[in-house]
Amino acid sequence: RSFCDDLRKMYNFTGSAGLFRTHAPNLAPGTPGDWQVLSADNSTELLNRNVRGSEPLMRLGAVDGPWRVELKIPQRNIGHVARAFANNGFHKKDAAGKKYLDVDLLLTNKAETSFPGRLYEEDMAKEAVPNRDDHNESEPIVLGFIKINLADFPEDKKIPRALFASGQEAHIRIKCGDRALGYSLFHGVWEWFYEKVVFQF
Repeated sequence: RSFCDDLRKMYNFTGSAGLFRTHAPNLAPGTPGDWQVLSADNSTELLNRNVRGSEPLMRLGAVDGPWRVELKIPQRNIGHVARAFANNGFHKKDAAGKKYLDVDLLLTNKAETSFPGRLYEEDMAKEAVPNRDDHNESEPIVLGFIKINLADFPEDKKIPRALFASGQEAHIRIKCGDRALGYSLFHGVWEWFYEKVVFQF
């Protein structure tokens, strides 16, 4: 029994030595199984090179299934989102009683149109993590995921599937409820003043 035979059995690989076929993991019932390679073809970079087990080789995605937008909320803004979920009148509830906030999305590949989305309370992380993907921003962030193209959205407000591309950027505006004009314009100044001056006493 060769090492390749052991490898096939362990990772469910099929094929001859050096040529392996991977099988996608079992999906939830009703999830489309048409997986596509999302990453660029880097076969020339991997040829005749050793790779570690933790090194990603390619990204796969079930592109026909539901999409969501990853949201990075800076820790200085998470208080506004948390208050909106905590106070009645600032958030909405769907038919199942789940809290959500309306979101406007502006895609970089269609900057002249904004699209709606929903940020559910259950789709937000409960801890802040370092923003490792952005070297210009060291402030911790809270991750959340925005649902798009929901069934009750008007068809003309849904993002065309032709615009879907993994990894592209979008500008996000979370609607956290109505506030006084002065607070909306100068809340950053007040928070800085309270932290640097009032808090010291």
